[in-house]
Amino acid sequence: MANKKYLLFTLLVLIIHIVLAVIYADNQVIGSSQNLLLTNAYDALYNGKFSSFGDTFPGIGPTPGTLPVLLSYTALAVWDTPLSIMALIIILRILAFVILSACLKKYFSNITMCWFSVLFLLSPFILYNTTLTQDAFFLFGVAAVTSSYVMLRKATSFQDIYSREITFTYDRKGWTFFGTIVMVLGLFWCVEVDYLGLIMLFLTLFMYMRRLLTFSFTGAAIGFLIGGMTIYPFLQELTSNSTLTGLYAADKDHPVMYGLTNVYPLAISVFDFLRLGSTNFSHYLVTEFNAGFVTGEPVSRALNTIWVGVLYAVGGITLLLNIASWSVAVKQCFRIAFNTQTVPNKKEYLCLVSFYTFFALVLTAAVYSDKLPFVTLGAILPLALIPALTIVDGHRQNNTSAHFAILTGAIIFLTVVNLGAAVSSGYFDSNASLGMQLTEEVNAILSEMNN
Repeated sequence: MANKKYLLFTLLVLIIHIVLAVIYADNQVIGSSQNLLLTNAYDALYNGKFSSFGDTFPGIGPTPGTLPVLLSYTALAVWDTPLSIMALIIILRILAFVILSACLKKYFSNITMCWFSVLFLLSPFILYNTTLTQDAFFLFGVAAVTSSYVMLRKATSFQDIYSREITFTYDRKGWTFFGTIVMVLGLFWCVEVDYLGLIMLFLTLFMYMRRLLTFSFTGAAIGFLIGGMTIYPFLQELTSNSTLTGLYAADKDHPVMYGLTNVYPLAISVFDFLRLGSTNFSHYLVTEFNAGFVTGEPVSRALNTIWVGVLYAVGGITLLLNIASWSVAVKQCFRIAFNTQTVPNKKEYLCLVSFYTFFALVLTAAVYSDKLPFVTLGAILPLALIPALTIVDGHRQNNTSAHFAILTGAIIFLTVVNLGAAVSSGYFDSNASLGMQLTEEVNAILSEMNN
């Protein structure tokens, strides 16, 4: 498949994504998380007070660092309207897609990348987090850390004259320096916007334990220096503000290490990870969908039943297919996952990244204070898709028209699902005018600041 056709196809899917993202954003229901982000942003804009911590998670406390308020403040400084923050979230998601595509393009064919474009850009796992909340920034951090894995890969591969893949270890000094900076800053980004950043921390640790990545001490020092500038105000306030310290008090209902003492959060997190590579979507957009916005009873009840039935049927089939792709990936990875002497080739390397992501998620679920939030978990979708994409890439030589016939069906299906979720589901409602909600919200925030 020619690069031009791939780029045109990706552009088309990206346009659909942007349209759907705007619909999602306009129909979101403003809650406490949006209020906190807006309050901190306007406090920074008008009073010069930059909050050193972010949203609070049950049993853990607020996220550390000034990054969420810096991002929202920057958007407001450029364009003094809360819509600027929403625009920034969508722009960063598009940049994350570009970064991830550039990474995966080194490993997959154009036809496989077309599959990635559809499964990523039109996935409700990604689009459902189109909200004015700090965890919506998480995806960009995941993309940054993932890109560093490509730059820091200790091995390189090429094909000989007989089209055989030759792999050997090689430390590219320049890429190692820059890649280490990107990796450290990406990890700071992930941890500061959401505690699920622990997944990326554990994943990076596993990658180094397996000796898959190179490392630059100079790059790490620069990365820690820059990232530390966003954490230092938090550490400073933590030692002097008893109110902030109290937010980290133990919660008997949500204790840290909750996943180690309770089977449910650990088991459901594993199941949710497997769902990411399928169309078995969140209950927010399946069971909480309401067709009442289209018509009244009893037609709306029938439409609700059809909606739930179709999504669970298709979701169940694709879940089984994804589990099958994971079983293949595990067989390929298990023999080399713990052997530090074996140098993995390109496809094995990608599978190992996904393989270790699973274990990083399990470890995070074990230390977390509750079930991992499924909406935010969608940010690691690119890593969860790797086994399925590897299977697709193995059939890249098949009839291209067959690939596009399936992709066209997937585009239609996912677009319909997203439209339904965006107008009537758990966090979104067609009657919720974003402009009107934001006007009321901002007026209340500014009024409270002036009192």
